[in-house]
Amino acid sequence: MSYTESEAYQREIAEQYKERNLELEPVEVKGILSQLGIEVDEADIHVAEAGNMNATFIAGDYVVKVSDKKDLVSYGANDIVSEQLVDEKAIKVVEYDVREKTGYEVLVMERAPGTMWLPVMPEMSEEENKRLFAEVLQVVTATKGMKATDKFGWVNDIIVNPEKDGFDTHQEQLEARLSSYLRKIEAQADLDQEAVSRLASYVRERLDLFSEDIPSFVHTDLHMGNIMQQDGELTAVIDWDSAQSAPMYRGMVSLIGLIDNPAQFVEGTPNYSAYKGKKFEYLYPLLRQAYTEELTDPKLAEKLNVMGIIDGLMWVADDWSKEWSKEMIANLVTKELAANGDMSQTYYGQVLEKMKKT
Repeated sequence: MSYTESEAYQREIAEQYKERNLELEPVEVKGILSQLGIEVDEADIHVAEAGNMNATFIAGDYVVKVSDKKDLVSYGANDIVSEQLVDEKAIKVVEYDVREKTGYEVLVMERAPGTMWLPVMPEMSEEENKRLFAEVLQVVTATKGMKATDKFGWVNDIIVNPEKDGFDTHQEQLEARLSSYLRKIEAQADLDQEAVSRLASYVRERLDLFSEDIPSFVHTDLHMGNIMQQDGELTAVIDWDSAQSAPMYRGMVSLIGLIDNPAQFVEGTPNYSAYKGKKFEYLYPLLRQAYTEELTDPKLAEKLNVMGIIDGLMWVADDWSKEWSKEMIANLVTKELAANGDMSQTYYGQVLEKMKKT
């Protein structure tokens, strides 16, 4: 059994969520909302059942996100979605304040009807899940027409500092991400630095794959916890905090994760046991249809492979769990360093082959 599957890891991640999250009492949230001209009874304010990475609250008819991170923007991408996807089942922003009225970054949204897909997906029928997933992909397709910037990067970062955090090419953005993560990993003396160096060299040798990519507005964290539904019908795609200005195929990463390894999105939560070992491979044909154009790229598996390594190093750099980080580095070296461009044994090489056959 891997460390990721152990109870010790689940406890460790749950504690990390608690430590990294801003904690506010209902009376404090009520005060913040009052400063924005929104009055909600304190008794109607409670912590959202999801939102592990944010201080997220249900406040009557609203969902409220609050960040105390100075000099950062965490929620700006949501405001762009609300303005540009008005005809789609996405979030509807009521108020957005960046430390002007409240001293916090505060995002207030209309509360979408229903519940998250997350707690009910394992019990829903194949046809019900297919129908809902198809609706989600309609929203994904609609983002192809969005334009937040001509640069590449995290949308929220570009909002704050387009010169520093907006890149002319996807290749430049990935190089900057890699360099940033490597600096943080170098400070973690108990990790296998030689293995990390091998991974970095492998990635850098392939970054020219990304030189001609075209940016789109991409939801990069689209999983069952960020999908609202009611009676099996989509009511909203939520949580665009991690949106990137990136090639459209970047959005495939989290959607493949939703299908092939959904448990990764609920680590450290009570829902983990319901998803452990589950796959929803019957959704692959719908994903294939939504990304028909992207799947014609003969280098797609190689691109996803490289981005997957960078994403893995991102989590290692963030230092959530020492044991998990060691396991991640070992897995990346043994499974993802493709010899002579042969993607057949890499994760995304196998997934794309499976997608073709499903």
